[in-house]
Amino acid sequence: MKQYLAVAFILFWSGACDERPTTAPAAASPKPSVARVGAPAPSPLVPVALSGQTLQLWPFSGFGFGQPSDPVSLIWIGNSDPRALRAALLLLDGDRTAFGFPSAFPFNCTWHDEPEVQPEVAYTTASGWVGSPIELECGTYDQARLHLRFFDVGGATVGGAPFEIYIPGTLEHQTISWELAEQMVVLDFLRSGLLDPSLPLFTTDQINPSPFGTIPAVIYNGVPVGLRQAIGGPLGDVTDAVPIRTMVTRRS
Repeated sequence: MKQYLAVAFILFWSGACDERPTTAPAAASPKPSVARVGAPAPSPLVPVALSGQTLQLWPFSGFGFGQPSDPVSLIWIGNSDPRALRAALLLLDGDRTAFGFPSAFPFNCTWHDEPEVQPEVAYTTASGWVGSPIELECGTYDQARLHLRFFDVGGATVGGAPFEIYIPGTLEHQTISWELAEQMVVLDFLRSGLLDPSLPLFTTDQINPSPFGTIPAVIYNGVPVGLRQAIGGPLGDVTDAVPIRTMVTRRS
């Protein structure tokens, strides 16, 4: 019998993604835990009700223990082993035209591995601190991309998928949308056949602070008009920072 997964969305708001340079694939390492690294539990911890379980979850991931960098915005349950999630996405082509996306970069991107020197960590009370040895990219590092991290917290996988643009002359990216990234990630799991057709997705209560960040005007004004439209931002140039578009409520 084929095993399926379900995806839970979390309502959120987020800002820039502090990136580290990528030089060579990093070797997989054991999941860090509170006992192993001596790091205390972070705060806040929030309950997230899922089918058959409730996660006590730190609603962020970060480069340091307890230092929030990105909001947790996706939860996979069921057949949610990160290796299965990775395999499902790597098998896909970049043709999303049947779902309204243009056959143009970055909307026709394909997924590939994107290991980083310093992965982020996430936390639940059941698993303690866990790392993200599997990271995927759809797009290109030096232009625009979706950057997807998986954190196996035991019985579920949590993660986040920012849509980012490269900041020229730096080793960093600026998140410009979480909503667009989530739409593309869920669409791709629908295309993969791994998502449960009887319960393709559901939305949790909001667990992240709002607002959490903005797009600086100097960066936003360099975003192509087509991408500005895709993320629901102002089409013209701006003089003030632009709040990053929040998640919209979807069907249960």
